[in-house]
Amino acid sequence: MDDKTLEFDEQKFRSAAGAVDAVGDLIGDVLNTLASAMESRGAVWGNDQLGATFYDGVGGQDGYRENSAGLTGSIGSSAESIHGLSVSMRNIADVVRAMEDDNRAGFGRVNGK
Repeated sequence: MDDKTLEFDEQKFRSAAGAVDAVGDLIGDVLNTLASAMESRGAVWGNDQLGATFYDGVGGQDGYRENSAGLTGSIGSSAESIHGLSVSMRNIADVVRAMEDDNRAGFGRVNGK
């Protein structure tokens, strides 16, 4: 392939979009499993002052609760972004397919078919 040629394998590209979807699903599944495991264990840091400080943070800031919510939110957003990528990949495949169909139709008109 020279530097002016575009090769596009629609089936492989769509298959790759499916694999990208699977990664997003896996991240979501791992996050859900982690959240369930953490919730099922309860307050493993204890109910004393030290445990409360760990969970809520000093002065109610930067504790486990706040940081874990931020982390799980970020991971969830990553899974959503990955799913968005797979949608974009399928849209690209649709556009390239339509362009190819139009090009084939145009060649047919030029050749009198």
